[in-house]
Amino acid sequence: MMENGVVPDAGIFNVLMSGLCKRGRLSTAKLLLAQMLDQNIPPDAFVYATLVDGLIRNGDLDEAKKLFGLTIDQGLDPGVVGYNAMIKGFCKFGMMKDALSCFKKMREVHHHHPDEFTFQQ
Repeated sequence: MMENGVVPDAGIFNVLMSGLCKRGRLSTAKLLLAQMLDQNIPPDAFVYATLVDGLIRNGDLDEAKKLFGLTIDQGLDPGVVGYNAMIKGFCKFGMMKDALSCFKKMREVHHHHPDEFTFQQ
């Protein structure tokens, strides 16, 4: 892509990362995140949410929590998508108190309303 003069943006990277995460290729998805940062392309909340979801799907809740925290530390609003990913992760690992706490933060701190995916967790 870049050989042809096309510079990918966060949206393009997100699509690529999503496909990689769905195929369990998290190490390659993380390399894309590093490439974004090296090229001064700021990841948005959707990029982080995609990686958080991929980490959770592949059983790495600890890394997902770190990345979710990084999203907030960078001043980004994780959005309903990011919160849904974390709620799903906490539920998957039987951490219901953490899931409820995350749900409350979603509503009280970032003032997001749950959507149909929130309740499918």
